[in-house]
Amino acid sequence: MLTFARLLVATGLCGAICSCLTNYPVLQVTTVGSVQGGVLFNLSDLYHEHPAGFEVTHVEVMELQKSDSTLIYEVRGHETVRSITYGRHYPGLTPVHYPGVKIQSPDTLQRNRTYTVTIDISTGGTAVAAFRVDDSGAVRQIDWGRAMLRQ
Repeated sequence: MLTFARLLVATGLCGAICSCLTNYPVLQVTTVGSVQGGVLFNLSDLYHEHPAGFEVTHVEVMELQKSDSTLIYEVRGHETVRSITYGRHYPGLTPVHYPGVKIQSPDTLQRNRTYTVTIDISTGGTAVAAFRVDDSGAVRQIDWGRAMLRQ
C-alpha cells in the first residue's frame, strides 16, 4: 500500500511539474544584425507560439571585460514585443539611471568586444545571450558559457 501511495505522489508531482512547463514560456533570445544597421534581439518560446509577443519588463546589455562587466544599456517597464532593437526608444520601456553611474549611450557597441543581453518578461521568464561584434561590425551570437569563461 505504501508503494502505491508513493506512486500516486510521484505521478501527481510529475503532472504538476509538466503543467508548469507547458503553461509558461521558456524564453530564448537570439542576436542578429550589425552596428551599422542595428542590433536586434529576437525573442521566442521553446515550446509555444506567441504571435502577440512577450511583455518585456527589463532589458540589460553589459560589455564583458577581463576583470568585470560594464552596464551600457538598461530599460525597465512594460512593452509587448517580439523583438527589441538595441538603443531604440519604446514607449513602455524607460531608461534606468543610477546615481553616480554613467551609462553609455546605446550607440557605443564597439568592434571586437563581447556583450551579454538579459531580457525579463512579465511571467518571470528570463533569457540571457552573449554576442560579439566582429571587425566588420556584424553581430555574432556566441555561447554564453564560453563568453563568461573567456573573461
